[in-house]
Amino acid sequence: MSLSSPALLAVGLLVAAGLAWATVTVARRRAGALTAAGVTLARPARQTGAWLSVTGIAVLAVAVAGPVASVPVPRSEGTVILAMDVSGSMAATDVTPAGWRTRSARPGRLSGPSRAASTSALSLSKRAR
Repeated sequence: MSLSSPALLAVGLLVAAGLAWATVTVARRRAGALTAAGVTLARPARQTGAWLSVTGIAVLAVAVAGPVASVPVPRSEGTVILAMDVSGSMAATDVTPAGWRTRSARPGRLSGPSRAASTSALSLSKRAR
């Protein structure tokens, strides 16, 4: 993995470190000022928003630096042929053979060619004998 512009990463991380330092400094000063004033808090103030901002800037610095990874992809070559029948015969409706009376026993679109292929295969096998 490499970076498109490592200088932007350095600048962004310096900004994030500066904000982290400022967050800690402000929290210490606030606690010191409250103690000097004689105010006691039941629990210390949370700095969640400030820390989320620091984290966001650090993530943004990494994103702006433009990390780039090259992943080798295996190449396989072959030929793909896509054939589509757009003739008028594909738009024709199927005709029910006379021998089929019920809808549940109706053959599919390929039953006719399948039956013809099996009949021709039987006739070829009889001729071979």
